[in-house]
Amino acid sequence: MTKFQPGQSGNPAGRPPAPLDRRTIFREVVLGHGEAIVQKATELALDGDKDMIKLIMPMIIPKALTEEYFKNQQYFMKCVLEKASSAEKAKEIFSQMTQGNVSTSTGSIFLDALQKTQMVNLCSVVDDVEKLKESKDEVSQIKQENAILKAKLAEMEKKSNV
Repeated sequence: MTKFQPGQSGNPAGRPPAPLDRRTIFREVVLGHGEAIVQKATELALDGDKDMIKLIMPMIIPKALTEEYFKNQQYFMKCVLEKASSAEKAKEIFSQMTQGNVSTSTGSIFLDALQKTQMVNLCSVVDDVEKLKESKDEVSQIKQENAILKAKLAEMEKKSNV
């Protein structure tokens, strides 16, 4: 006796439907209240809720920012780059951030870049120190060889005088 009859499915009821995942359920619930959610989010933002403002602002202001923004950024970069030391550059970045001339995210990017630059400079200095140590060792070795050669030369001169 065979398990299945010819022409008959082994699973007449078919595959059971997959359960809905949480994202699908959430999306269906939210879509039903979309207008009310947008209204509430707007109210919270207008009442000064900083998190809601951060959430809504990218939706209001497009990513392609105005020319004025880029001019401010260029001015900021010029102010920072004109400073001689890294400490002065960091102070300028913080100053521009506290005055509101530059966003905290832009300031953070510059501070991070400044820190990485300092790390590269530090690595370069460490490499230079290592090279100097090697050179110093080579000079010491040459001095020792030179002293040995002088001693041999003096010995040879003594023998030739005798």
